[in-house]
Amino acid sequence: MTTAFVNAVLLCVIEAVFVSMEETMRGQLERELASPRISFERQADMRFHGQRHTLRTSLGAARDLGTLRHAFEANYERKYGHVEANAPIEFVSLVLTAYARIERPKLEGLRPVIEAAPAAPAATRPVHFGEAGRVDTPILRRDRLPIGYRGVGPAVIEEYGSTTIVGPNDSFEIGALGEIRIACG
Repeated sequence: MTTAFVNAVLLCVIEAVFVSMEETMRGQLERELASPRISFERQADMRFHGQRHTLRTSLGAARDLGTLRHAFEANYERKYGHVEANAPIEFVSLVLTAYARIERPKLEGLRPVIEAAPAAPAATRPVHFGEAGRVDTPILRRDRLPIGYRGVGPAVIEEYGSTTIVGPNDSFEIGALGEIRIACG
């Protein structure tokens, strides 16, 4: 077998592997995302024959071994300051990264539903705040704080999965999406 034949077969194998990976990734992304615009980046983990460590190299649109070798050597020289001219190069693995551009979600739809109840404290309890000592602190239910609600600390805001502590010198506001914005005093 001639070197040209081996090189041609190698290029065909590399191209076939990338095409297969791209088809698989495209199918998965199209199933999971609404109308994504997909692009791919082809890379290879490569090394000079006999070396232990690899160097990930972007292959770009390279479709011939000379261009692939040049990309690897340029990357190698940039990292290590020299190149082993004419040394055999090994492909250790092929790496494909997919990028999917999608439409931004409509954040307005994430607004929480607030119960029709006042934002008055459910109770108060003494809470220790370092140098301020124990302070009687209002306990608020987050699901009862309407958008735009403002308060000053100290406060404890409770909800199903977490508790937020607002210090005595801090203030807070419920943002447009129901987030708690705390301004530290």
